[in-house]
Amino acid sequence: MGNQNNNINDTNKSDNTQEDKFGQAIDFCVRNVRYIAVAGLFVVLVIVLAKGLKDRNGGNQDRDLPVASTESLMEETETAAEEAFLQDAYPEVNDLIGKYYKAYAKGNTKKLSKLAKPLTDMEKSYISVFSEYVESYQNISCYTKSGMEAGSYIVSVYLETKFKDVETVAPGLETFYVRTDPESGALYIDTLYGQFNAKMKENEVDEAVAAFLSDFNKQSDVVALETDVWQKYESALAADENLKTMVDNTVPDAMTVWAHDQVAAAKKAEEEAAAEEEAAKKAAEEEAAKKAEEEKKAADESATKAMESMTDGQKKLPGLDEETLKEVFAKNALVQKYRQVI
Repeated sequence: MGNQNNNINDTNKSDNTQEDKFGQAIDFCVRNVRYIAVAGLFVVLVIVLAKGLKDRNGGNQDRDLPVASTESLMEETETAAEEAFLQDAYPEVNDLIGKYYKAYAKGNTKKLSKLAKPLTDMEKSYISVFSEYVESYQNISCYTKSGMEAGSYIVSVYLETKFKDVETVAPGLETFYVRTDPESGALYIDTLYGQFNAKMKENEVDEAVAAFLSDFNKQSDVVALETDVWQKYESALAADENLKTMVDNTVPDAMTVWAHDQVAAAKKAEEEAAAEEEAAKKAAEEEAAKKAEEEKKAADESATKAMESMTDGQKKLPGLDEETLKEVFAKNALVQKYRQVI
């Protein structure tokens, strides 16, 4: 019977341990989900909207964007729905996109920060790693529709990625929300509505713009363009095993390592912050204890001096012993401290 109880206890301990580990794993995933998600991001970022097209075929047509509440939503999007693509119709848009991809291929995040904003430290880190595998972006063409506000555009960019040591290029499509800077008048890419932020959810987006872009993604000519690019992409992979290995294994593996590094860095930063907080708390407690000891010592010295200055007759009076005087001086020190504070 005793052995049975021990076995039951051991089993319970094992179950509890497994539950604890499972709970820790869940907590880890919840806290680091944005880093874990990036391992599969590269396919939809800069190369081709592969996952987006798969989601569309599976019935999920909406992008997953972090949403901030706004005072009002767009009630009608018929104008955007009726507008046709204009291919390479705006030289200033083509110039912006061309410079963006040129800087992206080189991993020049300083240059990119002027063309696309906000560009977070995490996205800069991602670009630095991803660009190591890219030789260039070729045959760029911009398919444009009007944005929500004046001076803004939705730009679907066709491009072909030339990976290092791979002969065949990878056809791709990426959509940007381009805006005009009110101060300089220059165009820039609003990265809040890019694929990276959609995956990592670092920054919130405007709900009205998110709805506008969601409607754009459902339009027939947008779907047709994405489908055409997807077919070209699939054909390129089928024709070149090196390209398939690059996009199916090499880059995803590198991004997984990058994601793990990001998790480790985040964990280290969290631990360092906690350690600094604990050290500051301990230092404050030690300082308070030291000050309290100094105040007690000062009160004791004052009581001793007072006793030394008394006559023998005064020392015999009730309530004038040294211990009582120490208490009086200690209380007086607290009163003086309070007066200093107020």
